[in-house]
Amino acid sequence: MAESPQPLVLVSNRQTASGHSYADRTGESYEFPTRYRNQIQPGSPFVYYRSREGLEQPHYFGAGVIGPVQASRTDPTRLECEILDYRPFERAIPFRAASGHYLEVNGARKGYYQPGVRRITEDELTGILTLADSAPPEAEIVAGDVPPVEAQYGTSEASRLVEEYAVKQVVALLRERYGNASVREMPRNNPGYDLRVLFDGKLSRYVEVKGTALAAPVFFLTEGERKFSAQEAHRYLLFVVYNVRRDAGTHDLAEWAGEVTQANWNLKPSQWSGRLPV
Repeated sequence: MAESPQPLVLVSNRQTASGHSYADRTGESYEFPTRYRNQIQPGSPFVYYRSREGLEQPHYFGAGVIGPVQASRTDPTRLECEILDYRPFERAIPFRAASGHYLEVNGARKGYYQPGVRRITEDELTGILTLADSAPPEAEIVAGDVPPVEAQYGTSEASRLVEEYAVKQVVALLRERYGNASVREMPRNNPGYDLRVLFDGKLSRYVEVKGTALAAPVFFLTEGERKFSAQEAHRYLLFVVYNVRRDAGTHDLAEWAGEVTQANWNLKPSQWSGRLPV
């Protein structure tokens, strides 16, 4: 069984302390030296970090999921990865809290912030994302029969309430199913999944929850979420809470364990992402 990749911090400075520059495109691709190849794995969630520049303090400014890795298009001695599910923070998050403690527990260690890529724990990632509290991205992939546009995109407030209802139902189900396990809800902007289930403090399940008022278990999935399901297939659960009637407190539920694939869920493209030449 492959080892699950840890969350990462990707340093994205305009120029490094050594004077080197990298062909990074924020939210699209990340160029890096080959020595980081074993750390940067498709499906890994990450946060962007920028060191002190001018009057700017060191800070985190966005999050996403690592996509496919390939040779750099600008430097044959380097690699680059695609960035999926990029979510810019609405405000920069300082690397230290107002109390003075570092958001990364080893931050006080000399030389800690020098590497361009570093691993962090899921709890550290969750802490940063909780402070950021940004909104989720638009959906990119749809599974099942595509409903009418007006059914797909209700008001943002209605969608939020349905999602909150769905998460609440799944949390209750998991607590009943797993007894003494700890079920932790992630920040809304957490890339890849919504819940973590832990037994005796050790991770057992990643859980993604989708909610809809539609009468069929139709759901939207980003490419980053899909890749995360593949990377963590051995402990990944997807719940679709559908036919939600919040006023009556009723719903139906579908569940899937393992990778979400086109063969199993009839995935269909829903949106195209493009970049115009400048």
